[in-house]
Amino acid sequence: MLDADRHALSASVYHSALGIKERELVNLTNYLNNLGTQAALMFGFGLGMFAEVPESTPIVVSYVYYALATTCLGAEMYCLTNATLCTVLGPTLALNGPRGSMHAAVQGMYQERDWIWTSFAIGAVSFSFAMLVYIWVLLTQFGDGWDIGIAGMCTAIFIFCSVVVFRGIKRIFARFYFDMDPAGNSEQIKAEEYLKAQTAASMLTAPSSKPK
Repeated sequence: MLDADRHALSASVYHSALGIKERELVNLTNYLNNLGTQAALMFGFGLGMFAEVPESTPIVVSYVYYALATTCLGAEMYCLTNATLCTVLGPTLALNGPRGSMHAAVQGMYQERDWIWTSFAIGAVSFSFAMLVYIWVLLTQFGDGWDIGIAGMCTAIFIFCSVVVFRGIKRIFARFYFDMDPAGNSEQIKAEEYLKAQTAASMLTAPSSKPK
């Protein structure tokens, strides 16, 4: 009787842990879907950057512009393809794989998330600087002083907006960041670890059965 109760308790905790992992899986899937959508949008904008620059553009400026445009396309393509693969193959593994596949799928998506986010950030930064270079290419091709002044004003606005965006990103990351101590000294505990601890405590405190 006691063994049956323990098996029932273990199954109940396992299903509860699966429910928690399922929520993590849904959260990661939505996260990567959003990144993939934004990456597709940036990729479309990046294709439009491959327009012919004026013939009077210095060769060095042309190299810098096309290098930034190509970096944007490559980074956003990486983000788009890998986000799509994770959102398709991750849930498929979790639903159709063997026992423990839910945990493996969530862990794998967490690992790929950092690379996908980094590639998206690289593409966005490259796109922004490419647009700044293109502004200078268009406004300085005739050597007019007024055009150069407009380009300088656009650069100043770009720098100001970049500082504001960077400070906003830093503030948001600091607000939602939390650190789990690898040694286990953190006061925070994952729901899955809590369920396992509850299971162990219940099994230790369960009364022992005596054979009749």
